[in-house]
Amino acid sequence: MAKLRHIKVDGTAGTLPYTSRSRGAGKFRCPPRDDRVSHAQKLRQELQNVEATVAAQQPLRTEDSHGTFVEFHSEPGFDLKVDSLANRTTNIEVVNVHQEGDAEVAVVRVPHGKMSFFFKRIDEYEAKNTKSGNPQNKNLVGGISRIKLAAIRSFWTEMSIPFPDAGQAIWWEVWLRCPHGDEGDPIIEAFRQQAKQAVKQNVQVMGEADRTIALDSHVVRFRERAVLLAWCTPEAWANAPDLIDNLAELRKAKEPAGPYVSSPSSFQAALVNELLSRTEFPPASAPSVCILDTGVDWGHPLLAAGINQASALSVDPNWRPTDHDGHGTEMAGLCLYGCLTKVFSDTTTVTLSHWLESVKILPPQGANDPQNYGFITQEAVYRAEALFPNRNRVACLAVTADDRDQGYPSSWSAAIDQHCSGELDDTRRLLFVSAGNVRDLMDFGSGYQYPRTNHGQSIEDPAQSWNAVTVGGYTDRIMIQDATRQGWSPVAPKGCLCPTSRTSLLWGPDSEWPFKPDIVMEAGNWAADDKGRVEPVNDLSLLTTLRRSTSDHRLLTTFGDTSAATALAARMGARIQSKYPDYWPETIRGLMVHSADWTQEMLTEFPPPRRKDRLRCYGWGVPHEEKAIWSAENAVTLIFEGQLQPYCKGETRIKTKDMHIHTLPWPADVLNQFPSESVRMRVTLSYFIEPSPGRQGWTQKHRYASHGLRFDVKRPTESDEDFRNRLTREAQEEDEDGEQLETVAPTSQAKKQPWILGKNLRSRGSIHSDYWEGTASDLAACGCIGIYPVTGWWRERPHLNRWDRAARYSLIVSLETERTDIDLYTAIETQVSIKPEVET
Repeated sequence: MAKLRHIKVDGTAGTLPYTSRSRGAGKFRCPPRDDRVSHAQKLRQELQNVEATVAAQQPLRTEDSHGTFVEFHSEPGFDLKVDSLANRTTNIEVVNVHQEGDAEVAVVRVPHGKMSFFFKRIDEYEAKNTKSGNPQNKNLVGGISRIKLAAIRSFWTEMSIPFPDAGQAIWWEVWLRCPHGDEGDPIIEAFRQQAKQAVKQNVQVMGEADRTIALDSHVVRFRERAVLLAWCTPEAWANAPDLIDNLAELRKAKEPAGPYVSSPSSFQAALVNELLSRTEFPPASAPSVCILDTGVDWGHPLLAAGINQASALSVDPNWRPTDHDGHGTEMAGLCLYGCLTKVFSDTTTVTLSHWLESVKILPPQGANDPQNYGFITQEAVYRAEALFPNRNRVACLAVTADDRDQGYPSSWSAAIDQHCSGELDDTRRLLFVSAGNVRDLMDFGSGYQYPRTNHGQSIEDPAQSWNAVTVGGYTDRIMIQDATRQGWSPVAPKGCLCPTSRTSLLWGPDSEWPFKPDIVMEAGNWAADDKGRVEPVNDLSLLTTLRRSTSDHRLLTTFGDTSAATALAARMGARIQSKYPDYWPETIRGLMVHSADWTQEMLTEFPPPRRKDRLRCYGWGVPHEEKAIWSAENAVTLIFEGQLQPYCKGETRIKTKDMHIHTLPWPADVLNQFPSESVRMRVTLSYFIEPSPGRQGWTQKHRYASHGLRFDVKRPTESDEDFRNRLTREAQEEDEDGEQLETVAPTSQAKKQPWILGKNLRSRGSIHSDYWEGTASDLAACGCIGIYPVTGWWRERPHLNRWDRAARYSLIVSLETERTDIDLYTAIETQVSIKPEVET
């Protein structure tokens, strides 16, 4: 599908005087079948062809023989009745479901002699009706477009990576159908033996060169699957039915950093030179990532493509800006390229979207006075801005102190909030800060327990900042190939918290502070042995640039933890900024949160009753760059940037002033054409607050935030007047209680709203994001969104003379449906009269 630029809207906000007073289940989409008899005959013939092919390939099959793997395809844009393809009684099992274009494909294992299950369903579909007059098994059989014998390619479930070319040897991630525990051990052992036997068979068929199937010794176990790695070509799987009988999926293994790091310096140099030969420099107008760290080795050949000596500064002019430690150079490689294993293993052109800047904030000897870090951070960014005043930038800070503040503002975090808000110079800024690391993992006997230790160690200063994007770490890295790590296993499961990442779970159930981190990014994993030792390992880390030394000519090293996660987040922020150079920092921050979601493992760890804990551990989850940058026909994002005046002076006191009601260009006509279709709406409100960090009891009068904004959406059954009255009533309840909206008991009507988080959770801090899923007919009537102020110190402390300030905000709204034939984008684009820019 085309990549469409997000739609910027203007003039949608009506300013009104403001005085404070389950997810819908989508309908199964079955294609129309005018002639069910011919459709049944077609499918029956295809099943018979499958049986005939298997009989020709394996003429001596018996009851104990291996099963047959069959592909069932949907019509493009329609569904498969996947659950009905499986049958526990006959041991028919769906082993994987994947997409081929707009069609859904299920790979089903059918035991020997059990194909009659499907013949019977087809016969019933052809000849029998239900009581309502529909064909029996209409959704199951009618939803199938074609049936074919599965091939090894059928197990490939990668969405964005093509199946390997013939003769191309890769590391395959092999997912076996295998229960956890002792019951599954024989399956794994049998697979290893079958792989050895397959090598002997393949050498007779293909010859010596292609015969190898090398299995890695490490296995990762899940509830119903075991995962191990195999090195071979696609052809090596041929003629090995024993090998694939317990197969569920094949994926491309994530390339570990270990082999790169352990390779000779000459090999590293060759890799670097090859990468540079296909790397394009950023344009002069591109934004930058400003790294606040130990300095950067700007002469490193990979970094020279994005930074020169003039862009390397020090906060203290007496310090040389070169990297004295290595940490800044390691950050720089990830900020510019991302993890290098990905770009090294690719062959396409690498187009850099941004520059690097470095401001050294850590002294070469000794340490800065901790109380000066707020000033140092502000001064560092000022220096970069003075050198390149017309350049957009994001700042990247992976230096943290301790966790003593427990969410309360510090001078450092408040200085960052002040700096981002533009309080001193009316210039807003985007800054990414790491959540901080658990520091005693390698202290043998420290009592580290994953994830309990992480949950018990809080976000470090200054990551409690309201306006900065606080970045925690999660990991998808679980495979260890290093032969010296036999018996070691990953500490963190796939899709869960990085073993070093901190959380805000200790901040207390009644804490009013924001949920931190805001997002999580890949931070690598650690490994543990059977003696309780926990260590970082190269195979579970990210690959990046190494500070060069005169004694060692190596160029690459491994890196991880929340520093690596923060570098990746800053890179993503700059990449969004390069596509939308006119967007405010509040909007870039909002798009990253708006595109984030929790992995399935995060949802399992913290189910709906523990949503607050999930937010305190993972924030809004893992951001997705494609969603943050691009819309599509069936997934459109609207952006509004504007401001309102929250307060004004009345006769006796400061009172609330303005409320915005946004009447958005809503695709109501299109939605009403599909009234029962499941759709998703997400709303994100992003703004910066001015801090008041003095610890004066944090009462209503001494709130930390200058102001607060809230959003709400018109309900399908509400009139415009009812909607405005409800917003006024709810804001009044917040003002009277002096509490956040989450303490206000929702009305019975509010309880029916299908928000995933709800006001109880989404209103902390200065970025609020929530979504709901329901029917298109409900969404069609929800085209009004209200933005209204709640109290802050601008209002409660009039002697500071800030009550008449305007408050900027970004409103981001996305509408999305899984159906590719519903064009929401064009329906909105037509109303706002813009010509979309398309990237294919």
